[in-house]
Amino acid sequence: MKKPVLYLLLFISVCLQAQNQKAKLLIKEVVEKYSNASSISYDANYKIKFFDDTDTVKVSGTCKLIRDNKDTIFAGKIWLATNNSWGSFYRYYKPGVIYTTKKESDTITQFDPLRGETWAFSGNTDSDLLNTYFRKPEYLFDYLKKDSIVTFRETELNNIAFTVMEIHFPDEPEDDITNTWKKIFINNKTKQIEKIQYYAQLLDQNQYNEWNLKNIKFNKVTEKEIEKDFKKASAGKKIVKYIPKTEEEKKLLANGTTAPDFQARLYPDDKIIKLSDYKGKVVLLDYWYMSCFYCVKSMPALNRLQEKYKDQIVVLGVNPYDESEKQKAKIPAFIKRNNPLYPLAFIDFDITAQYNIQAYPTLYIIDREGLIHESHIGYSDTYEENLDKIISELVK
Repeated sequence: MKKPVLYLLLFISVCLQAQNQKAKLLIKEVVEKYSNASSISYDANYKIKFFDDTDTVKVSGTCKLIRDNKDTIFAGKIWLATNNSWGSFYRYYKPGVIYTTKKESDTITQFDPLRGETWAFSGNTDSDLLNTYFRKPEYLFDYLKKDSIVTFRETELNNIAFTVMEIHFPDEPEDDITNTWKKIFINNKTKQIEKIQYYAQLLDQNQYNEWNLKNIKFNKVTEKEIEKDFKKASAGKKIVKYIPKTEEEKKLLANGTTAPDFQARLYPDDKIIKLSDYKGKVVLLDYWYMSCFYCVKSMPALNRLQEKYKDQIVVLGVNPYDESEKQKAKIPAFIKRNNPLYPLAFIDFDITAQYNIQAYPTLYIIDREGLIHESHIGYSDTYEENLDKIISELVK
């Protein structure tokens, strides 16, 4: 290699090292600023396109957080006011209680986070507006330590200088997730995060998230202000405590009971079938829907079991969610991607109530006499092995 080229490469390498060192110092400043702040407030515009969808969900809102490191659930008090295509919502968390309400509603629902009801606050798209590193700024350091690849570059947005921290994560072949990255845009002057982008691929699908923040203010929010926001949003409304289902109410149908008969509409021809049509065979009744990740994960196992036991069993995938014209239009691509080898059918929601379906996927194993032999919720690495043992006994 000629010396001029060697010198040029060496110069570029030194420049990149200097740039990365400067960027890491900026990350340190950001983490320190966020960690030392007692509160933050900001307006956010958020959008997400899920793996299974072609539409983009958009949410706008105002977030106010007061740090409390003693709080082990959400690390402080939170006020969240959001607008999306379903309406305007308010969520308020303080240690020991969660309140949620819709602007048009005449009630406020009160949840108990100590009883595991944190999903009332965090289990929705609106709550993604909070994922902006204020509560866990140390995650920025974690990206530098993990086996992900981190690079930095300079850019401008609206004539403002930003450093972009770009993280490329390792592929997850066991979950078919690849090409996952995140970009964090840091304002060089204010040392605050004003934009975040996320992308991941699942086979031939992709998911994209984007956060855009403005009016960011540190150390301005007070408890009195949040309480005032809550009082204004709850004026004239009745507080109703959420009553969770009892363990008895959440139980699936008991083994040994007759499986309720029902009608279903086979895809793609809408032929009407009944569960009782399969009496005399072992039936694996699988409750699923397209955007359920673990429903999809279980399909190869169900395929193999259907093939292994052929005429001795019937796997029937029943779906209460995806019968709209919009969802039906996605099914051919879904089938091409996942190749289910057993019949898929649509059912009405009252059937899920008859079977007390609380989560997806849920599988019922029904014996040749039409009695429930066993039931199973979710998916695990031993899913196929466990089902195989049960089926092998039933078909003897």
